[in-house]
Amino acid sequence: MKMNNLVELLLYNNEFTGTIPTELGLLNYLESFALSYNSLKGGIPSEIGNLKNLSLLHLQGNMLTGNTEWMTNCMIWGEDRSFVADCGIPSGVSDPLKCKCCNICCNVYERCQTSSSEEMTPGAFAAVSLGSFAGFVLLFGFVTMCIIARHKLKSVFGDLDVYTLSGTDSVYSLILGKGWIGVIITVITVVIQCLLFAGFLQAAYFGYDNSDWVYTIRCPSNRLECDDERGLSTYAWAISGVFIMISLLPDLLNGLKLIGKAALFHSFRCFTIGIVLVFVTTLAIVTSFFYNYAIAQSDTEMIINAAVLLFVNDVDERVLLVLENVCFAWLKDRKEEAKEYSEQLLHGVVRQNVVQSYRVSYNDPVIAHLMRRIVELEEICVTSSVTDSADTGSDDSECFKSTVSHLNGSESQSEHGKCAESLS
Repeated sequence: MKMNNLVELLLYNNEFTGTIPTELGLLNYLESFALSYNSLKGGIPSEIGNLKNLSLLHLQGNMLTGNTEWMTNCMIWGEDRSFVADCGIPSGVSDPLKCKCCNICCNVYERCQTSSSEEMTPGAFAAVSLGSFAGFVLLFGFVTMCIIARHKLKSVFGDLDVYTLSGTDSVYSLILGKGWIGVIITVITVVIQCLLFAGFLQAAYFGYDNSDWVYTIRCPSNRLECDDERGLSTYAWAISGVFIMISLLPDLLNGLKLIGKAALFHSFRCFTIGIVLVFVTTLAIVTSFFYNYAIAQSDTEMIINAAVLLFVNDVDERVLLVLENVCFAWLKDRKEEAKEYSEQLLHGVVRQNVVQSYRVSYNDPVIAHLMRRIVELEEICVTSSVTDSADTGSDDSECFKSTVSHLNGSESQSEHGKCAESLS
């Protein structure tokens, strides 16, 4: 009897053995084919590729092996197809099945999951995300330098100094200090954080042998419909997202501010800390999303997972706490150096803006002398706030006050000339 016009062939949950017959490729009108939960071996015959009308193909619960390289164009079966096979992990055979067009993969425990998760690994997505963000940061830095160069702004990134932005309770701030020991400690801390996040990302990969991925779909042997038992709600994703952003957004913004201030101060140290903050924070956000998507089965579990990953993001603060207990005196010196470096940056940019704001010409002998003194002493005199001491040079300070008043039009030319003569 000819069966060329057969539309549906459901043979699931029997005790069939052997291999899938290649003659199935002759059933041109076949739309639904189920051979699930039998004892079939071998591979999926390429002749099935001739069945252009096929929308349901259930082959799970067997011992099929090999791959489906002949499945070159999955879209011929449409996006709503239901192709299920034993392509999940762990597998019960030595040569696990690789089904390119299967949208649901089951493992040896008869637990299933959508295989769309395997299209891009979390590591690859993290690399793409971080690469894109790196491009954004470079663009941000370029635009920042253009704004500063155009408007000569004293500060467009808030009043906080770079030491505060880098985190007074973070080991990252040691980069602002002197010597290489603080830098080495910071690098080791960042490497540890990246390795921890990489471990979570790998565990969240659907195709990894030791994956933590939780298979939440059940495809019973007595029916064709599959049920997703994951109990996550949109509310849980929203709450988890808000929780993560509240925790990580300050670090992200501080990192961007440091990159902006690096352009303002021409400081490589500020730029380095800003990049580290942005990189680690972005990696924490990406990892939190993927790991929760992979293993969370309830609303509370999602929030707990987010909290655990936030702890990894705070490793830099924990390392600083350890240093405070192990080498308090050394750490105190490094913090003082970081504060001093931060103040030097601030003084330098204020000094530059004082000169630019009054459009002072260095041809003026008074200003030329005063600027040389300021550079030598690494101090700044703004308006009437000047320190009159023997170390800073009281005559120079008084002349600087006189010059500022002259440039504002509140002092006569003769008084300014007297000051110039006293320095000549």
